[in-house]
Amino acid sequence: MSLNDLKGYRDAYQRDGYVTIEDAVTPQALAAMREQLDLWTSESSRHDSPYGVIMDGRPRFDIEPETHGPDTPALR
Repeated sequence: MSLNDLKGYRDAYQRDGYVTIEDAVTPQALAAMREQLDLWTSESSRHDSPYGVIMDGRPRFDIEPETHGPDTPALR
């Protein structure tokens, strides 16, 4: 990655508020991340409030209060 690439990413972020980088994640890694997210979302259907704990004591998963339910799991 060159300095021009970095400048382009910076400019895009300042203009758009986000940057996309093609092929930053391999297809295999992306599939693994999607599989893990599907597992978390499925598990969340058994909860009705934030659950899990991270190192500082906050909940690992936050439930979307307006739409979350057993049939419509929604994490945020």
